[in-house]
Order: sequence, then C-alpha cells, then structure tokens
Amino acid sequence: MTKPSNPGPKKPPTLATIAKAAGVSPSTVSAVLNNMPRMKNYSEATVQRIRTEAERMGYMPNPLARTLKKARSGIIGFVMLSRHSHYYDQLLQGAEDYVREAGYELITGDMAYEPSELDRCIQRMLAWRVEGLFLMTGGSVIAPEILALLDAVAVPYVKGGVHLPEDPCACVDFDNYAAGTKIGEHLAVLGHRRIGIIAASNKNHQANERIRGLKDALLKFKAPPPGSRYIMRASDADVGLVAGYRYTAQLLRQASEITAIAYMNDLLAIGGMRYLSERRIPIPERLSVTGFDDLCLDSAANPENRLGNFVTPALTTVRTPLHEMGWSTMQLLVEMINTRERRQSSPTLTFEPELIIRESTAPPHR
Repeated sequence: MTKPSNPGPKKPPTLATIAKAAGVSPSTVSAVLNNMPRMKNYSEATVQRIRTEAERMGYMPNPLARTLKKARSGIIGFVMLSRHSHYYDQLLQGAEDYVREAGYELITGDMAYEPSELDRCIQRMLAWRVEGLFLMTGGSVIAPEILALLDAVAVPYVKGGVHLPEDPCACVDFDNYAAGTKIGEHLAVLGHRRIGIIAASNKNHQANERIRGLKDALLKFKAPPPGSRYIMRASDADVGLVAGYRYTAQLLRQASEITAIAYMNDLLAIGGMRYLSERRIPIPERLSVTGFDDLCLDSAANPENRLGNFVTPALTTVRTPLHEMGWSTMQLLVEMINTRERRQSSPTLTFEPELIIRESTAPPHR
C-alpha cells in the first residue's frame, strides 16, 4: 500500500489570492488591508468583502515586507517610566486605541524606573525604524543630547509629563501646579493649617509642581506652607502601597501635630490609610487624606472602576485624564508624522485637573 503523499504546510494567502476570491484587484486589497487613504473610494460592501475573505483565508500582514517596500514602518514607539504601573497602563490604553484606528502599530520601551535607560530604549526603537516617539518619562527631565539625536534623525516626537519653557518640541502635560492648588485650597477651606505631604523625589518635576501649587494655595488663605519637617520625598521607583505605609509612619513620628496628609498618588494614599487604620487613627475625623490620579483599574471594561471609590473611606483625589492624554498625544503624533512636521514650539496639549471630593477629607478635629 502506498502512503499518501504529504502535501506539506499550507501556503499563506497572498494579496493576489484574496483579490481573486473577492473579485477585485490586488492593489484594492492592499489599500483596504493597509488602511490606505484611498480606501475611502471603495464601497463599504467591497471593503467588507475583502476583509471577510482575508479573515477566512487566515491572512496575516507582514510588517517587515511592508516596511521594505514603502520605506515606512507604520510603527510608533512609546517609551514609559514603567510598564508595570497602572498610571502607564491607562496612558498606553488610550494610545493603543488611537493608533489602531489610524492604521499604525505601537511598540513600547520600559525604562524600569531608571532615567539612564531612556537612551537605550530610544536606540532600540530607532532600530525598528519607528515613525514617531512618545516619551513619557514620569517627571524626569530628558537630557538635551537625546532630543538633539531625535532632531538629527528627523523622527517626530512628543514629550510627556515635563514641560520646560526652553523646550523646543511638542509636549503633552497635565497642569500639576493647578492640581496642587486645588488640593491646597480644598484643605485650607476645610480649616487645615498643618498639612503633611508624601511625594516623589525632588528630581521629579511633576511632584515639585504639585507641591508648589499646594504651598501657594495655603499662602492665599494666610496659612503657613509646609516646611521640610512636613514633607517626605520617596524615590520615583518607590511610590506605591508599601512606600505609603512606611512614609506615613515616619511622617507621624516627626510631625504628629498634622491634621491632613496630601499624597502625590493614590497608591501612596491607600498604603498610608492602611497604616492609619492599624493605628486606629480615624479618617477623616483625626486625619484628612487626599490622593492623586484617581486610578482606574480597567477603563476598557468600565471607566468607573476607580480605586478611590472602593476604599474605606472613599478617597478624595485629583483625577488625571490618562486615557484621553494617551489618545490625544497619538493623534498629535500621527498628524506630525503625516505632515512631516516636528512642531518646534511650546507645549501643544495641556490637560486640566479635576478635584474629586469623597469621604476622606473633613474639617480638622478640634
């Protein structure tokens, strides 16, 4: 008995085989599957027929072949301080939602909380021939020589999180000073005059602006701004739950007279609330507590999955529109890529803070 011949692995479909099945030309298939601008010239029925046939045949695009043919990669790079932070999760989700619609692919670089890793991340992305870069360094200032390199290779980029007056590039920023002002005003109106602060390091531009805003708000209400004894500064890699617990203990040991603590993110605040609960220090009766960011654990499933809503008491905080920031930054970057513009200008996008008042703040106990 002769063995049946082995037909070998199935050949992947090509644009030509999809075109034949859909009754159109290969160039039409290419336009549809690559989301080219001329795709709008085809009827919805044609577009859907091509996509249906491509899916039925198991077509997978070859990004490398597309790059070599067009001298364009269709790739955008997103460098972030840490991919393990919920803060960057939301930024990344907003960015991905936009680039998917725009027909690009997104690759990420992780600095792992180490500013010196930025150069390595950028070099790796340039090796992938990215068409644009979003640099979200978590409050760390980017060295001028790195920006000079990007200008030299003519890759459009947008800086996120830190805007300096001398910046020669497009920036996306959250108004951290105004956010600090809102926290300071809220606590001052309640009657607080001795306010502790737990924040990231003094090298972190965002934290510095929030503290400056809070201090200025207190001065407006004739309240003394917090001195160094009232301010705890953590490293940028150590601003989570454990740090909040530890620094709260340290702050109360050296400044037990405070009536409120302003934490520079929600995780620090929740870690601190755990410490206060263990020591039977009631919130807000003995100490008012504020957070920052209004973290959303899964905005894709439900934008109301806010961490601060589900702790006891619910956390007063400042909402940072992270998803919108990621989306809008990519929209700007794609526009810069398509127009070959590098936007040598002052900041382009500034997002305003929103104070979310919940249960963790009240007038100080007398």
